[in-house]
Amino acid sequence: MNIHGQWQIDLVGDVLVRTFGGSFNQQGTEAIFAELQTKAPKDRPWAGLAHGAMWEMSTQDSLQSYNSMSDWVFANGCVCVAFILPSKLHLDVMRRQAGLTENHRYQSCVSLEQACTWLSQRGFAITPEQYPHLAFLNQLEQRQHQCA
Repeated sequence: MNIHGQWQIDLVGDVLVRTFGGSFNQQGTEAIFAELQTKAPKDRPWAGLAHGAMWEMSTQDSLQSYNSMSDWVFANGCVCVAFILPSKLHLDVMRRQAGLTENHRYQSCVSLEQACTWLSQRGFAITPEQYPHLAFLNQLEQRQHQCA
């Protein structure tokens, strides 16, 4: 089966920035998780910025595997994660299906600016200008508009 879903992951200081879009299947989720594991800092605390404004959803098995991903990141130095999701519906799905419950280590944000502010307040300085995936995000947005 082919991987469904698109992403980029880069480390900006102590913030692991993950931008993802499209519709994910289990293979796509496993692939993004494998890359996240290789790029996460091994020697210091870090934070995550998960920019999913162009995320179109995931299969049930893909969503349910999020619990093990979450367990891994927090067991391996991640202090907190700011999520940018396209809608309240996406957040509700993540909370119900992926186990993303109300937790002080997670913050749902409506913009990159809000996510950067929240992370910076927790000691993980990042600004919107440092966001490394703007061109990729624009490509995802163009593809989504072409399919609409």
